[in-house]
Amino acid sequence: MRKDVKKIVALGTLAAVLAATGVSGTTVDTKAAKKQESKITYNNKVFTEKFAKKVKTVSFNNKKTTDDKCIQKLCELFAELSMQETTELTGRYANDLAKPEELVAGIPEPIVFTLSDKTSYTVESTDTQMKVQIKKGSKEISTKYYNLASFESNTLWKNVSTTIKADKVYSSIKIEQNKKYKLKDFVRKIKGISWEAEKFYDEAFQAKKVKLSGKGITVKNTTFQVKKTGTYTVKIKAKGKSYKIPVTVIPKILKDNEKKTASVTMTQPVTGLENQTGPAYKTAHITDKKVLETLQKKMNAAKYQFDFARAQKHGVGDMSIVVNYFDEKAETIRILKISESGIRDVSTDGYWTNSSEAKALYNYLELF
Repeated sequence: MRKDVKKIVALGTLAAVLAATGVSGTTVDTKAAKKQESKITYNNKVFTEKFAKKVKTVSFNNKKTTDDKCIQKLCELFAELSMQETTELTGRYANDLAKPEELVAGIPEPIVFTLSDKTSYTVESTDTQMKVQIKKGSKEISTKYYNLASFESNTLWKNVSTTIKADKVYSSIKIEQNKKYKLKDFVRKIKGISWEAEKFYDEAFQAKKVKLSGKGITVKNTTFQVKKTGTYTVKIKAKGKSYKIPVTVIPKILKDNEKKTASVTMTQPVTGLENQTGPAYKTAHITDKKVLETLQKKMNAAKYQFDFARAQKHGVGDMSIVVNYFDEKAETIRILKISESGIRDVSTDGYWTNSSEAKALYNYLELF
């Protein structure tokens, strides 16, 4: 084992559940769900009725929903949990008491509830315990741990994944910076993952008069482009109706971290090592400057091109290597998922491909 690399095998992490549920789940009839009011049973002191009323947005797997019915269902899932606060940490959470430079990467995609006062609750769990971190802006208010009674990790996170995916309105479509998109071609490609695009396709796709607009969006007839990265809204008017499609603008070329990287943690499933919640994971924590420089050179060996089609799909493969970049304060700078065919940036859910170079990078990372 290399001296500059610390290896850890983490069994039954939530990452396994997320990997298992990221592309699967039972189809939910959201139209029928919206007709019914869900009555919540509150079984703990964290996810209370007061909490549920204040939640404005929920983020999970790099998707965000502001839909009231979807948020209500998600709050219900967590409100029904029987939770008891504890300071006796087990499994992966025992590592949370270590020094920052020794910390193993946490779950790259927890669920985040954001309240009306900008307070955020970041939630993740193992099979038996749950971690809840509360922040106001960038300032941490508290981090607490809870024992979970009669808890089935698979069931909870599958239900979360299914609920989020069932509400297509949350999904921000990824598009390439400076690229021109023809409206009808664009809508054809995304109508399966955007309610607004699907509504427009069904109701006004054949309209002769269509008006496009949007702050920060350049429009010419029925073609649009966005010159700066960020989140925007493509507004469409046709046949007396209005449609709004949120888009996240991604750079054409994958750019390296602007902030200085002090350490990197890489997590990967281990083939053949599984338990009840899914595969085991091996983790390598790197702080050696020379190794970090080599990793950076490998990352910059080729220009990874933005892939529109792949960016609309969740995940890059079950065996992807999750790479967490940390600064000197042990705060996350960036999270990438690297497969043999491409790279996904977790923060933007953008996807870049360059098969030969991605495979070379993937093979290099596997050595750790």
